[in-house]
Amino acid sequence: MDGTKPHAFELWMVSNLAAGAATAAFLSLLVPPFVLAETGSAFRAGVVMAIVGLAAVSGPIWGKLADKHEIHRLIYILSVAGMAASFLILAVDAGIDWYSPIFGLILGISLAAQGTIGPAFIVGANLPKKIESRQITVNNLAMPLGQVVGAVALIFGQWQGFGYVGLFWIATIVLAVFALLTLIGITKPSARLKAAQRGDAREHRPPGPEKGRHPGTFRRAMASSFGIMMLVVILSSFSNNGLTSQIANVMPNVYGFTVTQTSALIAVAGLINLVVIVIFGKLMERFGPRLIFTVGTAMRFAGTAMMALVGLLGEGHLILAAIAMQVAFQGSPVSRLPAPLLAIQLSPAGAAEANGYYYASSALGAFLGCLAMGFGADSLNFNTVNWLAAIMAAAALVVLCLALIPSMNRRHKDEKSG
Repeated sequence: MDGTKPHAFELWMVSNLAAGAATAAFLSLLVPPFVLAETGSAFRAGVVMAIVGLAAVSGPIWGKLADKHEIHRLIYILSVAGMAASFLILAVDAGIDWYSPIFGLILGISLAAQGTIGPAFIVGANLPKKIESRQITVNNLAMPLGQVVGAVALIFGQWQGFGYVGLFWIATIVLAVFALLTLIGITKPSARLKAAQRGDAREHRPPGPEKGRHPGTFRRAMASSFGIMMLVVILSSFSNNGLTSQIANVMPNVYGFTVTQTSALIAVAGLINLVVIVIFGKLMERFGPRLIFTVGTAMRFAGTAMMALVGLLGEGHLILAAIAMQVAFQGSPVSRLPAPLLAIQLSPAGAAEANGYYYASSALGAFLGCLAMGFGADSLNFNTVNWLAAIMAAAALVVLCLALIPSMNRRHKDEKSG
């Protein structure tokens, strides 16, 4: 029996549970309110979050390094362990002056490496198309499930009366467990990817029109449809991650939610994500990644626009605010689901490197968004965060519809005629 035979779910995918818990729960629910409480500045909170985004721009470096030296397994294990280590710094002493850059750098680099190499284990392994689609769906399901696990863990800690240091310890322990499980399960996908890179697994599926090209340079990658896609990703990430960076401050200060209610909303968003990803995963098998990417981008705009408009009504409209927030939080997993496939199809680079560019673009948008949202909240009010998120989501949708889709159509025609 082939020990590397792929299945829809594999143990290494718990690494995405770690990523979901680290970003959508522990980072977004703990760090901004902690920094705001310590400094009184939403902008300072935005700076800490921006450091994470800036460090995550390193994605292409880890992708190229892994592809060149075939060390995907080593880098991936270290990336998940790094998530736990970053929160350990805060757990040991959250009040030290240099915690923010060290914490942000370690977490950002870890997320970049994990987000770059993880999809390559699927889209770079020449899996049968049906298995590939199912693994993409299941792997994406892991992130919102991790969001739920992380949010529930924090709700438990808040219910027990833990302070920030105690909550940071909870985050560290949860992420350390996920890192251990990743270590146990990473061997099989690593072996499949290595075999595919060496040409030993080509019988599974013949290369598509985008395969078989030599890895491209950054200039070649950006001067193509892939470059337009990266612009859409930057604008979308500016909106999504900028909003997420202040969501723990937005929900109480704009709408009147308590801290525990905000954590519960994040957990509910993760549960809804699970259903949404399953539905759109099936739709992607039938209609392809382009349509799903477009729908996710549109959902993000609709949700952030609703949040901004409800914010004009003031505190007390909790049901409307909760609905708007849930819509906004569904756009991200839907657009993230097809992104690795589109990146591979459009980029002249290899699998890990292409996803590195994608992740770096997302990180760049997050860096800019976190700074802008923090500055806007300090300068005006927290509903400014919602308006900035809506404006950038609208810009992403416009670029996608007016530039990316026509460019992809022209590319398809050229390939058919060629």
